[in-house]
Amino acid sequence: MGKENQDSNQKKDNDLLEYHNDLINQAIASTDANESLPAQEFYTIATSLLSEAGVLDNVSEEDSFHHRNPNFGTQIDGWSWNELEKTIYGIVTEFNNDPEEIKSINRAGIETLGKRVAKLFESVGKESFLEKIAYDEEATLNEIKDFIDVAVKFRIVVLTNCSISSRVTKSGIKLEKIQGKETSIEVWDLSRLMELEYGGLDSTPTLINFEELYGKGLTALATNSNELSQKSYLCVLPGQYLSDLYHEYGQRLLQSNVRSFLEFRGLSNKGMRDTLLREPENFFMYNNGITVTASSHKIKTVGKELMITELQNMQIVNGGQTTAAIYFAPKESGGPRTMDGNLKWSDIDLNKVSVQMKLTILEDEEEAPVMTAKISQYSNTQAAVTKADLISNHPLHLRIEKMSRKTSVVGSEGLPTKWFYERSRGQYTVQLRQRRTPARKRQFQAEYPKKQKFVKTDMAKYENTWRMNPDEVCWGAQKNLQLLGKELTREWGKNDDAFRETFFQDLIAKAILFKTLDTEINRAQWYKEARGYKAQTVTHSLALLRHLVHQQNKEIKLSRIYSNQALSEDFLSEALKLSHHVVVTSI
Repeated sequence: MGKENQDSNQKKDNDLLEYHNDLINQAIASTDANESLPAQEFYTIATSLLSEAGVLDNVSEEDSFHHRNPNFGTQIDGWSWNELEKTIYGIVTEFNNDPEEIKSINRAGIETLGKRVAKLFESVGKESFLEKIAYDEEATLNEIKDFIDVAVKFRIVVLTNCSISSRVTKSGIKLEKIQGKETSIEVWDLSRLMELEYGGLDSTPTLINFEELYGKGLTALATNSNELSQKSYLCVLPGQYLSDLYHEYGQRLLQSNVRSFLEFRGLSNKGMRDTLLREPENFFMYNNGITVTASSHKIKTVGKELMITELQNMQIVNGGQTTAAIYFAPKESGGPRTMDGNLKWSDIDLNKVSVQMKLTILEDEEEAPVMTAKISQYSNTQAAVTKADLISNHPLHLRIEKMSRKTSVVGSEGLPTKWFYERSRGQYTVQLRQRRTPARKRQFQAEYPKKQKFVKTDMAKYENTWRMNPDEVCWGAQKNLQLLGKELTREWGKNDDAFRETFFQDLIAKAILFKTLDTEINRAQWYKEARGYKAQTVTHSLALLRHLVHQQNKEIKLSRIYSNQALSEDFLSEALKLSHHVVVTSI
């Protein structure tokens, strides 16, 4: 047994070092094209992973802000604003460019990075600080200050290709409050990033130990036979537990959920808020509760009661609105507009609230995504859920994936290659690593060049730009996918034959349009002189270009772009001129 563990640990170490080298190579390869530093390219790689997984919201190139001031003790590499949670994220990186060694980072190093970001947030409103920083940083700092003024919480995210020990991770790293507001810190080190890239958020599971957190487990009733591969339970979840969990993990707790919180505009949400205030003891009776999945669990019997003591990778697949109502309602200002003038939303006592929780344990990794999709679809009964809400599990994505694996193209080099559609996180990396020899890896990379890999949010970006909806594209990757998903689902329902070979070929042409213009704008001298908002510039430029072409009763020939796997020099020249015009007129 000891030999097996030793071999397993050695394999993990080898995999980690290989991933470490891959990250460094990716970062270095991008530095020439973007005229940047490897550490900045690492930031882009890591934030792209976290943004697509839903860990960070709307992080883009324009949110990067590589500031380091040793004199003030301030540092930050990027930031993000979560409107729903009223949380501002400060992102900082620690990059190790030594391919031969995975360096470690200890508690002191992590806390130092966190304190530098905290110092920046504390200083943005001080004239003495603003007077001594670079002029081009002031606008970004003022924008950050606007969000800080309305934020209720700060989260500092440390991104590093170093490794931290599990002992440091589990013990928790604390920071002082920023401007008197609650502050937390989380670390994404090399192993967590590797797990995220290979298998998505589900591969970096959240471990919730109810006994450690609250002193006891959840009362549960087993509801199905032990012969089934999935185990199901009915549980009683205290309202304060649910609020605490959402406070800690935010929307990541709703990663598999099919709806986002709609604030208190809907009647059902207003009803939940009123019940929480007036009849908290009856919330369990009035509310449908939440539906939860987990990848594993621990149970024990206390007297005659069955207790759930631990959940691995807890995900709320139905009940996002219930969860967020319980969390946000006590934080609302004012109170109900009734004769109860003395009642305030802050009077809500979550210790009197209980929530019904239907729990399913999905231990089979292959079966889990299918079961999660079915549970999401069939359990959503509290409010209308359209098929568009389930776009991530739509057969359209399966079809695009299938066509991408069988459709070869011939590019400028005259060699046949394929575009790789990554329907689920990590498919490309996993398939690459399955080729155990260097020769087979080179063969895979030659067939599927990394630059020809694209994901669901990329597809939505290319397609919605073509549909001349640049404003929706600029709302962020996940929101844009959700909006376009509704249209694609509706169109699929009317005629799924419209999404076959021609659609796929046109989609690749749209990808070439977007990616080529993005690259060339980055190389343009006028952009180098005033960097910023490149992603917005690309989508607005292409949408405007197509609009102008339509005014002449013409159309951009996607078939020609697909056939050539490139844009013509004349076409690209005109697109760049238009992009410059878009930038100038928007300033």
